[in-house]
Amino acid sequence: MAAVCGTIRSLNLVVFMGSVRINRLGTPLLNLVVKQLKARGHNVTTLDAKEEKFPLLEKPYHHYKGGDDKAPAWLEKWAQILGAADAYILVDCEYNHSPSPGMLNLLDHFWRATYGHKPTFICTYSGQSTGGARTAYILRNTCGELGMITIPTLFHLPAVYSAFNEQGELTAPRLLAQLETAFNELEWYAEMLKKARATGLPIKVRSD
Repeated sequence: MAAVCGTIRSLNLVVFMGSVRINRLGTPLLNLVVKQLKARGHNVTTLDAKEEKFPLLEKPYHHYKGGDDKAPAWLEKWAQILGAADAYILVDCEYNHSPSPGMLNLLDHFWRATYGHKPTFICTYSGQSTGGARTAYILRNTCGELGMITIPTLFHLPAVYSAFNEQGELTAPRLLAQLETAFNELEWYAEMLKKARATGLPIKVRSD
């Protein structure tokens, strides 16, 4: 389990995966992130754009008013899961110097009443030396508008084509150390913000 501020705690985490491409290259990274987080004792749910197949956004969750205007069951299910999460992890590639359409579509289905005042770790990859850094910088802006608090540490995986061996293990040990640093930081923010939210929010969270 993960040590957070000197104690052993289990967090509810949601890992987003944006790419829906055939034979996508980021699946080993997604699997590694989920495996590492579970090994640290956390409850992990994966929201994979390729598996869940959210429709192209027409009406976000916070635009449904209830009664005769209820959100569809699949959307309500994910609203409950995301709303109960203590933190989020975004695993995404870089398409044309930007995040994947699948990631943005997942994120945009919900807003601040769901994501507000919770920490988010951005984890990117690409076939280039930048490791998807440009995606991360754009996602930071998106996350801020959604009410998420992105932690200072980012993770960029370059040359994803050769980053893993046949067993799905990273070939560069230093990258595992970088993930460890990010997870430690995410856990600290998640614990501190969870306590802070329990005492009240600094502003009224809009739901429109």
